[in-house]
Parts: sequence; C-alpha cells; structure tokens
Amino acid sequence: MASICWVDRVITMFNARVPGKNPNPTAIHRKYMMMRREHGVIRMLLQDEFRLDEESHLIVGEDWFWVAWMQAHLNNPHARKTASFKTKPFPNYALMDQLWSPQRNLDDEGDDDGGDDGVEVGEIEEVD
Repeated sequence: MASICWVDRVITMFNARVPGKNPNPTAIHRKYMMMRREHGVIRMLLQDEFRLDEESHLIVGEDWFWVAWMQAHLNNPHARKTASFKTKPFPNYALMDQLWSPQRNLDDEGDDDGGDDGVEVGEIEEVD
C-alpha cells in the first residue's frame, strides 16, 4: 500500500474539520511554502537582537534596529517583506519551529518528508 502524500493528509484533515470547503493541493502547498519562508525569516530576526513577545506574539525590536536590519537584508527577497512582520502576530511560531527547525529530527532515511510530526489538528490556532 502506497503511503499518502502529506498534502493529501492535510486535505483529509481539513475536510473533516471544515466540510464543504475542499481546498485544492496547490493552494495548500502554496500556504505551506509561504509559512515555511516566514519561519525562516523569523528565525533570522530572532538571531539578531529581536525577540518574540509571548503575550502579543509579535516580533519586538527597536525601530532603528528594524530599519538597519531591513537595509542589511535588501538582497534577500523573503527578508524584504519583513516590514509587515513588525505588526503581524505569529501565534503559531512554536509549532512552526517544531516543524521546520534545523535541529528537527529527521526520519531514518535522513529526509524530511513532511510526514506525521505528532501535531494534532486541534493544536493549530485560527488566525485572521
């Protein structure tokens, strides 16, 4: 029996939780990749004098440091979008970090197939 692709598992879980919406695999994969890129930029920010406020889930730093950081990372296409990160909450950052942290355990074959990571559907908070 062939294993089900992670996108198919996400669609199945989504349809069980929100019947009738039926997202297509392309939309789910696009959202996954966007969140993965955001996680990478957030990790870069948190390594450079910024911090994640536990209460508001905002990335916090001095205004002058935001400007300096953005100037220093102008050539990174994903880092250019960080201006919105100043006011955008990331309530699921801890979950994102579990999924995509470089220290994350890989499966026995050494590849990250996006498989079951022990994350339950109910653990994900809804955001606007």
